[in-house]
Amino acid sequence: MTRRIRAPLWIGPTLAFLALVLVRPSGAQLPSPRDRSPHSHLTVIAGLRAVAPGQKLTMVLRLQLDPGWHSYWVNPGDAGLPLRVTWRLPRGASAGPVQLPTPRRVPQPPLVSYGYEGETLFLVDVHVPTTSTVGATFRVSATAEWLACADVCLPADADIAFTLPVLNVANAQRDSTGERLIATARSRMPREAAEWRARAAVTTTGYRLEFVSRSAVAPKMPHPYFFVDSVGVLDHVKRQRVTRTGNIIRLDLARSEFAPTTVLRLHGVLVADTSVRPAVGWRVWATVTGSDGSLAGPRSSLRGIAIERPLR
Repeated sequence: MTRRIRAPLWIGPTLAFLALVLVRPSGAQLPSPRDRSPHSHLTVIAGLRAVAPGQKLTMVLRLQLDPGWHSYWVNPGDAGLPLRVTWRLPRGASAGPVQLPTPRRVPQPPLVSYGYEGETLFLVDVHVPTTSTVGATFRVSATAEWLACADVCLPADADIAFTLPVLNVANAQRDSTGERLIATARSRMPREAAEWRARAAVTTTGYRLEFVSRSAVAPKMPHPYFFVDSVGVLDHVKRQRVTRTGNIIRLDLARSEFAPTTVLRLHGVLVADTSVRPAVGWRVWATVTGSDGSLAGPRSSLRGIAIERPLR
């Protein structure tokens, strides 16, 4: 059985205007001591060539994995660790959360992981302080760490650093290549659902999660799947049984054998069709009720991590 690997994963404070490209490994199963990014490749691209005081700088962290390798979502599933970022920013600057795209299931029998394969685009917003001096430079540096896995799991990391000029008006310094990549990254992020609402209840084996259409027709979900964003809540291996009645789609979810109690809320990402790549996802936040309609159980010690919450 694959063993859970515990290792620090971080991404430092760097929003590189153009990419820092790491050298790909030679292809050996075990990396050489100098290979800091085995079977993976990190690039950082921003949509601006310059910044202005008080401006928001958006950048893409592009992680490319060799075929057969994968990285991890905020809830890695049965094993793994997500991408982490450690920021080193100028005084007064701040970084928002790492925004994660919709994940996919990565079976590793007898386990199941939640993560990414191939190219993954993460988004980060950095806020330039209003006290920045026009004519000066805005420097960001960082250390990124993640886990790349196949038959084995290999920690990877990268140092990133870049400097942008501070101008009165930075919008004129937009980078078209960076803007296009940012738009692509945004299209892969989970979105808010307007056409249905979610609700949940406790069952004898776990939870029933329902999606109720605001019209008389059930939501269009050919092959739905719910990615819970907290570890130790659901059994990632067991099948999520789908039923449809009228304008309601139901998912029966098995509770994790490691869950000490029921949770008050289920939150994560719903994918309507797991056969589509890249998958389209929606954010889910559903209060869990008992069979009598009351809030379920005592407050769980397994507190969920909201999708919008920063990774630290």
